Amino acid sequence: MTNTPLPAPQAGCRSLTYRVHNGGWITTADWPYLIDEGTVTVPKGFRCDLASIPRPLRIIPGFGREELGVSGPVLHDWSFRHGGQLPEGICLSRRRTDRLFWTLMRCDGVGRVRAGMAWAATRLFGCFAWRRLPSKEWALHIAD
Repeated sequence: MTNTPLPAPQAGCRSLTYRVHNGGWITTADWPYLIDEGTVTVPKGFRCDLASIPRPLRIIPGFGREELGVSGPVLHDWSFRHGGQLPEGICLSRRRTDRLFWTLMRCDGVGRVRAGMAWAATRLFGCFAWRRLPSKEWALHIAD
């Protein structure tokens, strides 16, 4: 395994919309990702926060939710919401999920330092979200 997904699609191929009333980003189409383990599809209507950055850190230039790309954060949120046990029958470890997050941020043009800091934060603090809710409960977070 090379641990490297195919490059992110061209700009405009994937779209999100922000819902002010529920404070989340919603995928407006299916988002397929071809990774070493197979094809993972984040479905249309999936709600995510892009990046769980604590409010005090969001004031630092370059660390807003929207400044870490979109491909990495969306796939990362999808995998976390399923505890790595994805509907396609693909199982991703937390380490692998975090590595995909870093790689896809880099494919989206996020700089090495910024991507590295976001990756390090997920490695340090992601364990709390990884075990928080079983996938049945996370399924309720898919928008209609």
